[in-house]
Amino acid sequence: MAIARAELGERALADHGRLAEAVAEPTRREEGREVYPAVVAKAAGLLLAMLRLRPFARGNARVSLLTTIVFLNRNGLDVVAQDDDLIALVAVAATGELTALQTAAALERFVVPLTTPQ
Repeated sequence: MAIARAELGERALADHGRLAEAVAEPTRREEGREVYPAVVAKAAGLLLAMLRLRPFARGNARVSLLTTIVFLNRNGLDVVAQDDDLIALVAVAATGELTALQTAAALERFVVPLTTPQ
């Protein structure tokens, strides 16, 4: 919710059940195994779940992308890309036409190790 409030304002309306489901996606397990075994794959799963479940009344694409970037940052990775490239990725992912594997491959092109200022 903090990301949504920062982007959409204090009155960001959310379906908390859908939000919880989307945020839990990176840790999903099937038959005792992680569905997304790597960080970028987990980020792709998170992005797709946020876009599919649309937990906010508005701004889902923006919040989904920001949430994905924060997830990557918290896992030691950053995203370096032109805005247009990220907008295109989110637009295609939002259509449901990309699998998690395809989305992870697209994200992987933009992911670099996170560096901290010295």
